[in-house]
Amino acid sequence: GAQIVPVPCSGKKPVVKGWNKLTVAEAAEQSHMDKFSPPTVTGLGIALGEQSAGLCTIDLDSDDVVHPFLALNPKLKASLRTVGKRGCNIWVRIQGEYPASAKLPDIGEWRSTGNQTVIAGQHPDGRHYSAAVKQPAVELTFDEIVWPPEWSLPWKVEIDAFEAQHGPILLPGTSPVLNQQNFVARFAGENDVLFEPSLGWFAYEVQTGLWKSQSA
Repeated sequence: GAQIVPVPCSGKKPVVKGWNKLTVAEAAEQSHMDKFSPPTVTGLGIALGEQSAGLCTIDLDSDDVVHPFLALNPKLKASLRTVGKRGCNIWVRIQGEYPASAKLPDIGEWRSTGNQTVIAGQHPDGRHYSAAVKQPAVELTFDEIVWPPEWSLPWKVEIDAFEAQHGPILLPGTSPVLNQQNFVARFAGENDVLFEPSLGWFAYEVQTGLWKSQSA
């Protein structure tokens, strides 16, 4: 599925406030659908990431980087590809985890949760968005995407900085051993946990707003 967002004539910014927080049910309500009426709205955007079941786009700003990127990712040659003024957006449906939206310096952007990409309508320069490849978005894991080694990737910088502080997840050796410092740092960063020597472990439950006792 994909959550549609109305965008104005010759524009990119959605006309609906809070569009990136709409649930699927809210997006299907008639009051929301009425916002797609012309002449104010003539374009369609797609809310990405969590709102559209992992649908994301790789926004490449220059035609010069499109073919080298696809050469590294032949599977994506058959994926939905849309074009505005220059470059393109390659649409992918990611299975599992993926990074937050991030700029790719001098290249473009990785667009996911909290972002949107215009798929139909008129570009601000007067051209109309079109599909260079009219096929469904290819499904794959984020790790399957091959990024050119010379590109500066924000998520790679974060991983390198994390491992510089805590070491690799597996300690090298004849028989690799789990790096407990790395594991604990990851777990603490992804979960709300507390440890009290006299009481033990506690985890925060969003549903109840309470800290619940956990076994070791």
